[in-house]
Amino acid sequence: MACVQFKSPNNGSTLTFTVTSRLEEETIFDVAVKTRLFSGTSESSTYMVLSPSYFFREMAKEWEGWKAAKIWCDLEQRVHIAATTDALGHICLTIKLRTLESDEKLTVKLSFEAGQLEAMSNEIDALFK
Repeated sequence: MACVQFKSPNNGSTLTFTVTSRLEEETIFDVAVKTRLFSGTSESSTYMVLSPSYFFREMAKEWEGWKAAKIWCDLEQRVHIAATTDALGHICLTIKLRTLESDEKLTVKLSFEAGQLEAMSNEIDALFK
């Protein structure tokens, strides 16, 4: 399985994307978050939506900041990622994971630096090609 992992410089928390299957009309992948106190994984898909690589590419293009939150989510809202930025070059990713089988949910906020965005975009783009 191919994967990429992004590590927050603030506290070492991680965001991981792991491709589990490639079909003609979609890529199926897991999104995992791990912090010092919490961890969780949810399956996601590119079915009927753009891959997360487009989301990361847009952030990298606007590395100096943007006004409204940038959002990526899959069709069934199992994975929802919102990105905000501040005037100091800090990127906050709010990752919401949920399961379809039950009402279990996990929300984690991870911080990154604007200088990390280009490498993050390149890595996830390579994963979803």
